[in-house]
Amino acid sequence: MPQTNDLAISIIKKTRSHVDNTCDRYGNLMQADLVTHPIPYFGRLSNAKVVTLGLNPSSKEFTNNRNWPQSITSESLRDRLCGYFDSVAPPPHRFFKPWSDALIHINASYKLDTVHLDLSPRATRAASQFGFDPLRSLFLEMLISDAFIWLEAIEAMESIEIILAAGSATNHYYINEFIQSELRDKGVRLEGDWRRGNGPSQTVFHMLILPNGRKVPMFFCSTGPAARHNPNGQGHDLIQAVRSHAMEINMAREKQQAINVK
Repeated sequence: MPQTNDLAISIIKKTRSHVDNTCDRYGNLMQADLVTHPIPYFGRLSNAKVVTLGLNPSSKEFTNNRNWPQSITSESLRDRLCGYFDSVAPPPHRFFKPWSDALIHINASYKLDTVHLDLSPRATRAASQFGFDPLRSLFLEMLISDAFIWLEAIEAMESIEIILAAGSATNHYYINEFIQSELRDKGVRLEGDWRRGNGPSQTVFHMLILPNGRKVPMFFCSTGPAARHNPNGQGHDLIQAVRSHAMEINMAREKQQAINVK
């Protein structure tokens, strides 16, 4: 496995090259008046044991008060992303608050042992704007094109114990459905009995089988951290789902930990 900085830099450089080569193709998905940078991860990849998996970075990550420069070197981007959850000026985006509150229930933390990955590293316009073709199909195509980034990151993480995924990929797919249906040609499979039901907070335990054959347990919740429909606040359903399944999640982590050390 590459050394810590080598892994982080390698993924950043691969991501930036890929996004540069395809930015014209997916330009209509981006906010025209906003300078953004591709973000392949938030937090420290080195020795991360838990991965939270979402859709893509928020364009609000790049508003003026977030203090992003117009241009940035790969090394500076690595340093900012590795220290993302330690920063106070600016602090982590509020998107991560529900995830942080959920992680407490499995004795995990972004500051200690958790990293966040997304299906795409591009901070597009809000996915709710892509509900109909041709933008919906273009957004889905982008997610498929960008999948190798987060897949390679997970394959390289020797200490990973579990993935916590939540929310939707498009208005047609939950994230787990997208992985199962659209990434088969990339050698990715999901094991686990999933039947879509009605209502929020549908949960399932999967086994994610990566292109290199490695298996990683994945807990999925259909309600993501940005959901606001619960009167108890944003992300409440996700927090409660992780809390309710904390014992099972940690049992899966222990089993995977034993496999990792063999």
